[in-house]
Amino acid sequence: MTRSLCGRAAVVLAAMLLLARSAMACLDLVPPFAAIEYNASEAESLHGQAEAFDKAHPILLVDQVQDARYWLESTVAELTTLRGYAHIGMEGMTQQEANRNMLLVQIWGWLDTNGNGAADAKDTTTQWVKLVELKPSLNDGDGSGGNVVGWEIPYPPPAIETSTWQGDILQGHTITLKPGQSWLFLIRVVDISGNTNLMSEVQGLERWDNGVVDGVGSDVADDRYVDSKGNTPGTTDGRIKDKHIVWVYVPRLR
Repeated sequence: MTRSLCGRAAVVLAAMLLLARSAMACLDLVPPFAAIEYNASEAESLHGQAEAFDKAHPILLVDQVQDARYWLESTVAELTTLRGYAHIGMEGMTQQEANRNMLLVQIWGWLDTNGNGAADAKDTTTQWVKLVELKPSLNDGDGSGGNVVGWEIPYPPPAIETSTWQGDILQGHTITLKPGQSWLFLIRVVDISGNTNLMSEVQGLERWDNGVVDGVGSDVADDRYVDSKGNTPGTTDGRIKDKHIVWVYVPRLR
């Protein structure tokens, strides 16, 4: 009788361990959160007022939509701050604990040479270029490789995310700009399990490509061409969400 009970206990314990492992595996499949798009209406709803964004405050990002009110001053030579969030942490963590979960925080740029607000085959240079990379988990997440921002959230996240928990993504890095340049910026973050913020858009796959056969994205040429809303040519599937990509324009000097 005792042996029978022990056997049953062993079976139950094994089943519990299997369920625990399955639960952990599911957690490993949760993609990290990231955004670099500023939404004034959300900010006003959440904070009571919209943050300043105009020619004199080139630290926030919005899609341009051919709106001269949001063009940067022609004298702006670099971006020193990108507002947004990038994390896989949850409420109650310390900065270091949240850092440990994130392997890479990257900002990729596409030089939109024809100025139409799209990364398309008509541009002179048809390749995404990695402009900034942070490594938050470096040295056990002590901050020497950069910090994740925006992890202090309840789980699951609320529907409004864009302007709720913002921080500086660049953290001392800069992005050089020149008069007359049009850029698309894309945020890509990778957690310590290898998941990215872009992988959940189409059936759990990262449908994005930087144009180089190096394992980043799907390496399918058509997927690297997107408009300012993250849609690929002839589609409206939004495989790269709008919050992951923004369009910035610097007017020519007069």
